[in-house]
Amino acid sequence: MQVELEAVEKQIRQLLERQAELRAALESSRQRKTRARPRTMTSPPPPPPVFEISTRNRFAPLRETERDAVIVGDSIVRYPQS
Repeated sequence: MQVELEAVEKQIRQLLERQAELRAALESSRQRKTRARPRTMTSPPPPPPVFEISTRNRFAPLRETERDAVIVGDSIVRYPQS
């Protein structure tokens, strides 16, 4: 029984030593986090490409050439010539 008791006491000492090591490591990591330098700012990503959207009037050529007509929807209504 004495041998078992000594083995248990040895395990307890080892566990207490390990506990002290872990507490020291934990405290050290906490201090490192508070002392850490802020990250350097990186440049923002480039803006997305700008796509050109056609805004031309598809009926503009008709308006310029057909002075005696009205465009209704996709149709051309012509005025009678006097």
